[in-house]
Amino acid sequence: MYDWLTKKRLILIGSFFLVIILLVLFFLTKKTQSPTNQIPSETVIRNQFPQVPPAPIIAPPVGVDENSTKNVVVNFDSKEIPLQANLFIKDTVSLTEKQIIELGARFGFSVQPEKMLDGRGFSIYLWSEENKSLLITAETGEINFSNTKRTVNNHVRVQEALSIAEEFLKGKRLFHSDLKTSLDSLRFYGLDGSKDPAIVKNYSENELIEVPFERMVDSFPVYHPQGSKKQISVTINIDTTVTKLEYRYSPLLQNGKSYSLLTFDEIKTKLLQGNGKYVKIGSEELLELTAPPTNPISLTSFELAYLDDEVGLYIQPIFVFRGTTNVSGSQQDVILYLPAIR
Repeated sequence: MYDWLTKKRLILIGSFFLVIILLVLFFLTKKTQSPTNQIPSETVIRNQFPQVPPAPIIAPPVGVDENSTKNVVVNFDSKEIPLQANLFIKDTVSLTEKQIIELGARFGFSVQPEKMLDGRGFSIYLWSEENKSLLITAETGEINFSNTKRTVNNHVRVQEALSIAEEFLKGKRLFHSDLKTSLDSLRFYGLDGSKDPAIVKNYSENELIEVPFERMVDSFPVYHPQGSKKQISVTINIDTTVTKLEYRYSPLLQNGKSYSLLTFDEIKTKLLQGNGKYVKIGSEELLELTAPPTNPISLTSFELAYLDDEVGLYIQPIFVFRGTTNVSGSQQDVILYLPAIR
């Protein structure tokens, strides 16, 4: 009797531990097979692309009705348009506090920055000294640097501005291979911030040179809100000192996904239906209007490009149209955007 009960207890205890061991092995096997701790594969990345991409955020200039583009005159010739173009997902640019401190050191700041929140609830790190300041936004990687101190009294040549700006970015490890600039894109300002269109021919030691860098994706230019192609801006004083940096750059996930584009006939139809969106009127990037544009809008050229609306998750293909319209009795240059994906 004793032996039988003992054997029964041993069998029950053994069965219990066998079940526990099997459960442990099962969960260990599931954990090993789970991809959550692995580097995302190409398939995982591709699965993040939507079947139909959301429309980009295209905001019209101040004072312009977004529905005011319904009377369009198409004055450009047809041209070959690619059947497809890639859409890209922007990678996250969240900086840790350690990375921000290291970045501050590259700009010559050795003290701890002041930390605060901006109106968006983002973390802002601020360094401020007598002649220079640096502001970094942790969540977006935005950098704004200013320096009013002059070091030497050399007269920088216009041609040197490009190399000075590029070397400055490389020295801070902020330069990217898809950035480009040119002499034609330079802007000239007075020390008080005024802009003189004739200053290119009358460059004096009282002026600043702004070197804007544009971005190319898949060999097409990247546009931003209000018709601008400026991705990064470096401003140089007459003595070769970099006085200002405006920096915002979103890396792209390695793999894009192809989507079908509008045909030329579909483009014309959408324009005539008023689907083009004003993004720029006049010579400035954002002209605040006291009176709305007067139709018609004469469009004379267009190009395929990419749009970074600086709000959404994607950099996506768009068509950029240029032309003129009447504003308060005068002809003004205009730029319209139209999403390119069908």
